[in-house]
Amino acid sequence: MKFKSIISVLFLVLMASNLVFAQKAKLSKANKYYENLNYQDAVELYLDILDKRDLSEAKFKLADCYRKIGNTSEAEYWYGQVVRLKEVEPIHKLYYGMALQSNGKCEQAQRWYDEYAQLLPEEMRGQFLKQSCASENVDDLMTANSAFYEIERIPMINSDLDDFGAVFFKQGIIFASERDKGGPIKRISSWTGNPFLELYYAEIYAEEEGEFNFSYGSPEKYASKLNTKLHDGPVAFSRDQNTIYFTRNNIVGGKVGKDDEGIVRLKVFSAELVDNQWTALKGLPFNSDEYSVAHPTLSADGNSLYFSSDMPGGAGGMDLYVSKMVNGRWSPAVNLGVYIPEINTESDEVFPFIHSDGTLYFSTNGHNGLGGLDVFYSKKIGETWGPITNMGYPINSINDDFGISLNEGKNFGYVASNREGGAGNDDIYSFKRLVVDVDVIVIDEQSGLPIEDAIVTYNCAGGSPVTTDASGMIYLEVALEKVCDFTANKEGYEVGMGSTSSKGYKSGDRLLVQIPLSRPLEFDLVGTVVDDLGRPVSNANVVITSDCNDEPIRLQTDINGNYDTKLDPDCCYLVKSEKDDYLIQTTDVCTRGMNESTSLTADVTMVPYKDPSTVITTTTNPTVITTETETGDPVTTVITNEVVTIQLPKIYYDFDRANIRRDASLDLETVYNVMTANSDIIIEIASHTDSRGPARYNLKLSNRRAEAVVRYLIKKGIDRNRLVAQGYGESQIINGCVDEVPCSTPQHQENRRTEMRVIGTLSGGMFPGYL
Repeated sequence: MKFKSIISVLFLVLMASNLVFAQKAKLSKANKYYENLNYQDAVELYLDILDKRDLSEAKFKLADCYRKIGNTSEAEYWYGQVVRLKEVEPIHKLYYGMALQSNGKCEQAQRWYDEYAQLLPEEMRGQFLKQSCASENVDDLMTANSAFYEIERIPMINSDLDDFGAVFFKQGIIFASERDKGGPIKRISSWTGNPFLELYYAEIYAEEEGEFNFSYGSPEKYASKLNTKLHDGPVAFSRDQNTIYFTRNNIVGGKVGKDDEGIVRLKVFSAELVDNQWTALKGLPFNSDEYSVAHPTLSADGNSLYFSSDMPGGAGGMDLYVSKMVNGRWSPAVNLGVYIPEINTESDEVFPFIHSDGTLYFSTNGHNGLGGLDVFYSKKIGETWGPITNMGYPINSINDDFGISLNEGKNFGYVASNREGGAGNDDIYSFKRLVVDVDVIVIDEQSGLPIEDAIVTYNCAGGSPVTTDASGMIYLEVALEKVCDFTANKEGYEVGMGSTSSKGYKSGDRLLVQIPLSRPLEFDLVGTVVDDLGRPVSNANVVITSDCNDEPIRLQTDINGNYDTKLDPDCCYLVKSEKDDYLIQTTDVCTRGMNESTSLTADVTMVPYKDPSTVITTTTNPTVITTETETGDPVTTVITNEVVTIQLPKIYYDFDRANIRRDASLDLETVYNVMTANSDIIIEIASHTDSRGPARYNLKLSNRRAEAVVRYLIKKGIDRNRLVAQGYGESQIINGCVDEVPCSTPQHQENRRTEMRVIGTLSGGMFPGYL
C-alpha cells in the first residue's frame, strides 16, 4: 500500500509537470504568433491557456490582440482584468479607457484617462484624451456640426468585411476591400483572420432627382497589376489621374520583403497610366523594410506627398509625414509636426487626405475625440497651417472613422466607419456637406497686418471660441441659410466685430470675413509747473477732473516740476495745480473728437503770493538772507517787505468815468475765476486815474472805480471780506504823463486803470508789508 501511494503521488507530480510544460509550450507558441502579428491564432491560444491557468502575461497580450484587431468589447473586458494586476503599466490604463470610450462608456473611461494623464503628464495624448470624455466636450462634438452633414451607408458597395478608402477615379470610385473569399487558394490575413485587402472599382450613376443622389455599379476588382497576394490599398491619384500612389505590403516582383523580425511591412508605390495600363511601378525612396509607410495623398500641384509611417524619430505609433518633389525626385520624409505642431501624438495618425483648397484631413485616436479614430482637419493658407479641428458628429462616432475624401467642390465625399448599423466591420459611407467655408481674418486696422492669438467668438456654429493662427485667421464651417456674427478680442485692442450670411450660397462656397481691430486711443498728458520767473515748482499738487464723471486724477510734480498721466478718449479735463503760497491755476485740455492717439501738453505757471524761496518777515530795512533750494544750491534773497503784485488783468476806464466797460467785464471774469479757484486769497483792487483834473477829484474818482469793481465781484458771489478797494488817484502815473506834460489820448488811457494784487489770505491774514 505504501508503495502504491508513492507511485500515485509520483504519477500526479509527473502529470502536473507535463501540464506545466505543455502550458509553457503553448504560451511560447502564442507569443510567437503575437510577435508575428498573427493575432487571430494568438487569441485562440491565449484563451485556451487562460481557461486552464490564470496567467498575467497571457491576459496582457490577449487584451492587446483584441485591441489590434478592433474587437473593442473583448478589449474592454480583458483590459479590465489587466488594470487590476500588479504588473499593470500606465499604457494599459490608457487602452482600457479607449476601449470603454469606444463602447459608449465615457464616464467610466474618464477615470482611466485621468490616471494616465497624472502618471505621464508630459504626453500630449494623455492631456487630449483627458478632455475627451468631459460632458461639455462630448456635447459640443455631438451637436456643433450635426446639421453640417448628411451621411448614409452605401449598401450597393459594402460587404460583410472591411471596405474603406474610397476615392474618386474617372466615373466612379476605387476602394480597398476584404470581400474576396473565393478562389482555389484561400489567402487570409493572420492579423484579422479575413482575406487580404484588394482594390475594387465601382461605377457611379447620377439619379434624376436630387443633387448627389447616386447609385453604384457592382464593385469589380481593379487592375490586376496593382493587386497582389497580400494587402493592396488604399490609393491616391495625381490631379490628372495618370499617376497612382498606393499602399501595399512589401512585395516587389512577386518577392515578399520582411524586416529583421520577419514582419512584412507596408510600403508606398507609384505607377503611371499609359494606354489604359498601369506601368513603371516602383517603390518610393523613403520606403524601408524596417518600418511601414502607408496611406499616401498628393497635393493638387503634385509637389507634396503626405503619408503615415511608424519610422524611427516620430512622436509614437504612426505619424504623418510629407515628402516634397525636388528636381524630379521625392525628398526625404519630414515629420509633419515640424509644420503643424502637436498634429502627431504618441498614438496613431493615419489616412491623410489633402484637398485642393489646402485642407489636410486625417484620422487619429490621440487627439480629443468621440472615441476610436476620429477625423480631424487643418487648413493651410500660404505657409501657415490652421488649428487642428475635430469634424464632430455625424462624420465621427464613438467608433473608428477614417479614410475621408471629398470632391473638388468640397460638397460631397466618402468616409469609412465601423459604427453600429453597418453591414460588416468597416463600411464606406457617403456624405453631403451642407455648409459654406468661412475664413475669418483679424487684422490691425492701422497697419493691415494679421493679428495672431486673437480670440474669436461666433453665434452660428455652436462651437467654442477659437484663437487665430499666425496668419490671423480661423476657419469655420457655417450651415446654409445662416447669419453669423463674430466678435474678436485681443489684449491691447478694442473689441472688433464682423458678420456674414450664407443665405443664397451653395454648399462648398467660400466666404471671407475681415475683422479690423483698432488699438484703443491713447492720450498722454505731460506738463511742467513753473512759477512766474520760470522756475520749476516741485511737489505741486495737480488735480485733473473729467467731464466724463471719472474719479479725479491726483498727481504731484517731481523735482523738475514735471507730471504726466494718461487721459481717456472723448473727454474734456480741467487741470488744476495748487501749492501753499501760490495762486491755484487751472487750464483745460480735451480729447473729445480726436481719433488718433497723441500726446497733449498742459504747462502751468503758478504765481506766488510772496517770494517762494524764503519766509517773509516783517522788517523796516531790506534784509539779505541766504537759503538753499531743494537741490541744495545756495540762493541769495533780498527781503524788501513788499507784497508781490500778481499779474491779474488790468481794467481800463473812459475819461472821467467809473463804470465798468464791456471790454473790462471779460477781464473781470478772469479775476472772478482766479478768486473762485483760490478761495482763501484777499486781493487789493487798486484804481488809478490820469493826471488831468484836480488831484483831489482824481482820488475820489479812483475810489469810485475801485468800488465799482468790488460791487461787480460781490454780485458774482465773491465774499466782501476778500476785497479791499483802494483809490490812488494820479499818484502812480506809469508813463511820465504827469501835469503839464503833453501826452496823447492813448497814453492817458494807460494810466486810467485798475490793478489787482494778492495782499493776504483769510486763513493767514494780511501779508507783511501791505500798507
